Amino acid sequence: MKSSIKTELQELLHHIEENYAGDYASISHDLNKAIYFLHYVERDMIDPIEVQDISHALHTLSECFYRAHSQQRLHALNQNLHE
Repeated sequence: MKSSIKTELQELLHHIEENYAGDYASISHDLNKAIYFLHYVERDMIDPIEVQDISHALHTLSECFYRAHSQQRLHALNQNLHE
């Protein structure tokens, strides 16, 4: 199952490496900015409930990327300690 998911998300993984060089903190930051900007979209353009739903989805993704960033840093620190 995991290899199937990795194959399906290959384009996303490529985008992350190409545009963010694997910097998950930057991705998290950009997602949080998108959430902030969503709240300034004209109310007649998008339903406030939709803003809430989209914001929740983006926030969940942002948290995942932030956790991945934290794990990267912890792994790097552990490697430095063992060198």
